[in-house]
Amino acid sequence: MVEERIRILLVEDDPDDFILVQEMLSSVVELRYELKWVGTYDEALSELDRHRYDVCLLDYSLGTHSGLNS
Repeated sequence: MVEERIRILLVEDDPDDFILVQEMLSSVVELRYELKWVGTYDEALSELDRHRYDVCLLDYSLGTHSGLNS
């Protein structure tokens, strides 16, 4: 039986925050997942256009873009 993996896109411009999220996810043992990290708004849009993800964890503020106006 093949276990499905949850595909996660993390959009985060701070490498320290990426490390924190990665460490938190590493404690999850009940699920298999694949984590992809991008650091900019434009990279995120491109990645979302090219690949399918089950979950997108998005930084509230990415340079000139924010969760309120993007």
